[in-house]
Amino acid sequence: MKELESLRGKINKLDRQIMRLLDERFRVCREIGRLKAASSSPVLDEGREKAILEKISAANLKYSREIAGVYRRIMEESRGIQQRVLNEEDN
Repeated sequence: MKELESLRGKINKLDRQIMRLLDERFRVCREIGRLKAASSSPVLDEGREKAILEKISAANLKYSREIAGVYRRIMEESRGIQQRVLNEEDN
């Protein structure tokens, strides 16, 4: 059980880092949304999203398929944040 507790402790530490990084990423996405609103650019940038997924694939990670799935969800949330910014600009 000590090994399990130790591994869970490592996961907890990683989770805190991931949460802080995601929070920072989403703050940057909000700023990008403001720039897109100012320039009337669309939220969806298929080329950018494709490039991110290609980087994951090219990294030859053991869990690249799972990581790509997580990134698809992150990008979906990022688009949602940017869309809310655009909607705020419309009001």
